[in-house]
Amino acid sequence: MQSSSDSHPIIKIIKIIHGSEIRRFYFSPSRINTLQQLHEKIREIFGLASDFRIILVFGANKVISSDDSLLYLIESAMADQSDLIFKLVDKEPVVENVALSVEDFISKVQTMTKQLNINDKGILLNKCLNYLEIELNNAKAIVPTAAVENTGNTLVETPTEKTKYGQKLAKFMGDVTIPDQTVIKPSTKFVKTWKFKNCGNRPLPKNSRLMFLKGNKRVNHFNSPPFVELGNTENQINPGDEFVVSIELQTPETEGVLSSYFRMADENSEPFGQKVWVCVNVVK
Repeated sequence: MQSSSDSHPIIKIIKIIHGSEIRRFYFSPSRINTLQQLHEKIREIFGLASDFRIILVFGANKVISSDDSLLYLIESAMADQSDLIFKLVDKEPVVENVALSVEDFISKVQTMTKQLNINDKGILLNKCLNYLEIELNNAKAIVPTAAVENTGNTLVETPTEKTKYGQKLAKFMGDVTIPDQTVIKPSTKFVKTWKFKNCGNRPLPKNSRLMFLKGNKRVNHFNSPPFVELGNTENQINPGDEFVVSIELQTPETEGVLSSYFRMADENSEPFGQKVWVCVNVVK
């Protein structure tokens, strides 16, 4: 995952269509990587009231309803160097469930990808698997997300019973090393480093750690350890402090565009902060 207003150029454009109005703005994932942040920006550029319900649609009728879905689209835009286009609608679109047989589905995929070379097909398959995994995770999610309370000009994240810390304790600020799509040879060790900021109202829990969550296709492509310790044996990282976390990884022998996902956690593996990832293009 990459983006820093200082070290990484902002990526392309988000275009928002609202009725007959269109607004475009440049962005970087260090500033917009959650739905809450994107909704705030949309209210700002269209002059919408704070209680205006925002429903964003991507493509024909895909409603963007989770941070993971937004991050997937951002990651794809960074890989493709494409713009993100969303439509602001008044109500969620009705999606007709049209069942396809396995044979019909395979035939459609073959027709749509027959002009692609092997490498491009592999990249497309990787993206599809990531997308399907996110959709399945969203469908199975039973843990409520943190509520957001509007107190004047400040949005306060109120953790629910099952979200002890929330996301603000570790806001992603940018990649220090290995930006997305970095080309690395097979069986090569490398160190990935992310920068975070404590934007919460409490210190980080002592003995915090960066936990490995999963790789795309649910494979630990980079031989990641279960976690790496941050090294804060006491509560030294206070609100407003920035900190970095590094992990040593190794590319596999096989080629391809591969990703792994991580998140900060306390010493009991209770997660907090925003999810981050490493995305590497393994090429001989």
